[in-house]
Amino acid sequence: LVNRLVTIKMNHSFTNSSFLNACTTQEILNDLIKTEAECYTRRFMNETNWAREMIFHLADNISDFDINVQGVEDISLDSTCTMLLHFCQAAIDAGDFSRAVRIADQRDKPMHPVFKTLTLNAKLLMYDANMEQMLICKEPDSFIAQQKADMIDFISEFGPKSLEKENFEDPYFLTLYGKLYMRLNYKSNAEKYFIDAIRILPRCWPAWVYLVECQECPMNFMKLSLPDHWMKLFSFVNLYLKFLDGSSAKEMLDKFITPELANTPYVINQIATINVYARKFPVAIDEYRRLIAIEPNREEGMDRFSDCLFVMGLNVELSYLAIKWFHINVHSPVTCCILANYYSSMRQHEEAMLWYTRAVKLDPNSCNAWTLLGHEGLELRNYISSSHAYSRALGIT
Repeated sequence: LVNRLVTIKMNHSFTNSSFLNACTTQEILNDLIKTEAECYTRRFMNETNWAREMIFHLADNISDFDINVQGVEDISLDSTCTMLLHFCQAAIDAGDFSRAVRIADQRDKPMHPVFKTLTLNAKLLMYDANMEQMLICKEPDSFIAQQKADMIDFISEFGPKSLEKENFEDPYFLTLYGKLYMRLNYKSNAEKYFIDAIRILPRCWPAWVYLVECQECPMNFMKLSLPDHWMKLFSFVNLYLKFLDGSSAKEMLDKFITPELANTPYVINQIATINVYARKFPVAIDEYRRLIAIEPNREEGMDRFSDCLFVMGLNVELSYLAIKWFHINVHSPVTCCILANYYSSMRQHEEAMLWYTRAVKLDPNSCNAWTLLGHEGLELRNYISSSHAYSRALGIT
């Protein structure tokens, strides 16, 4: 199975010229192992967990997996700096972000660029944690001005004029810096830094993720001059799903997915989402059930699974799903959507609306939650609220 080739015939614009990119499953695993180490060092935890999940399930599907990968990042530090790095990482892990910033931000002497990346990441995490607490209590719109001011301060503090050239050679620092511009909705500026990060290190998965997020249409992404890498193909699938183009996403998946990749939870969730967009709900439900059989407590995609159960009238299974996630993580926006779907299926629309409202407060960028909130407003004949929710959903897409 390791020797199976993932043969990809694509082109950078998908219309004119074509390139051939072939890699083995072992090579994909090698990239994932390196990406996991780099992301974990800098505490890109979402991307770290994605890489770990892919590694675990890919390695489980091949018999002669070699874990001894050459070229894993080696940050050469003296003993004092190594302890400082671990101290800073431990503070981030504990949620003590202000302490992590103080530890990492040692300006009295030149330090490895990873410390500046950790400093910026810790500041963003601290900012997000504070915003999350405030959003629970108040409306999201009231914090836009404060968010803009904070982001401008971060850009000034961590800009090219204030830091050494070496910091801007770390693709993960460039990714975070681009993220600042994306928060300000300066997408063209953000895109530049994401592209630079990918050109420096094609396996920089966070840069691919944010590059897709800042695209306003698939054609713009196709025109970008990006390295030929398997992560580019996953990014195209994510891009098509972002714009609800399930047929193009399926066509892209079919070009390069092998049996090993097809059995990973990440890809199964993508296949299920494609079927949701095609309104093939029974097929999507089967894929979600397969996903749960592999990863019972995997949260991603469970809100869409509850949507499918609601549409198909499978209220008993929906109630079990709601009870399960209520006990696992009731404070998650995904759980809020599941519970809202359950109450809506029971025709308790006021209760459903409360849970959808909580979901959008926890995650103001959830297009699905805003759309469902709009549907629930129609059920209650609250047309003003419904119109506002639909407008927010359209603004996100």
